[in-house]
Formats: sequence, C-alpha cells, structure tokens
Amino acid sequence: MAEGFALREALKHCITNGLDSIRMESDSSQLIRAITRHEPLTELHGVMSNISNLSSSPFLSVSFSWIPRNQNLVADSLAKGVLCMVETFMIFT
Repeated sequence: MAEGFALREALKHCITNGLDSIRMESDSSQLIRAITRHEPLTELHGVMSNISNLSSSPFLSVSFSWIPRNQNLVADSLAKGVLCMVETFMIFT
C-alpha cells in the first residue's frame, strides 16, 4: 500500500519538475504487475487510477519495473514515510 502512495507522489514530483523520461522502480511485484498489465488492485483503486492518469500524458517515456527488495532499501524507507504522512493527514482531517 505504501508503495502505491509513494509512486503516485513520485509521479507528481516528476511532473512538477518537468521530467519527461522516467523509470519508476518498486519491490512490490503486485503493484508493478497491476500497473503494467492494467489489473485492478481493490485496496488501491483510487491510487491506481491516479497513477494511470499521471503517467499517461506528460511523459515522453515512462516505464515501471520490479526490483528485488534488497536493492530498494532507500525507496522502501521513503514509501513508509509517505504512508505515515497520509495516515496522519487522514486522522486530522
């Protein structure tokens, strides 16, 4: 779940900063499979829709790839941080 939120925020960041060719990596095979095969993830339905919309138009090139968890420690920490921020926001709204 955290990976989906983090990926969405990373796409927003890339758009804001004018990047046009990006490669998004995640150690969540379920998330990458859902994105690349357009398979629904019910627990992330809204986020998946956001990811699809954000990745469809502004980029010349965008790819989504799975990588092993041991090669993704920094991104995993960032994803957990994003999830904590989202949960805190939801509690206080």
